[in-house]
Amino acid sequence: MFIKPKYGTENLMSDYKSTLNLPETGFPMRGDLAKREPGMLARWTDDDLYGIIRAAKRQNLHSA
Repeated sequence: MFIKPKYGTENLMSDYKSTLNLPETGFPMRGDLAKREPGMLARWTDDDLYGIIRAAKRQNLHSA
C-alpha cells in the first residue's frame, strides 16, 4: 500500500531530472502515435511499401 506524503513532494520528480542520461535526437521523444499513425499508414499504402518488401523477398528467394 502506498501512503501519499502530505508535504515535500513538489520537486520530487525534478530531483531526478539531472540524473537521467537521455539522448538528444532529431525526432520527438513523445510518440504521439495516435495522431501520427494514420498518416504513416496512408504513406505506406500510397508508396506500396508492403508490395516492395514482398517483391524484394521473392527476388531474394529465387536468386538463392
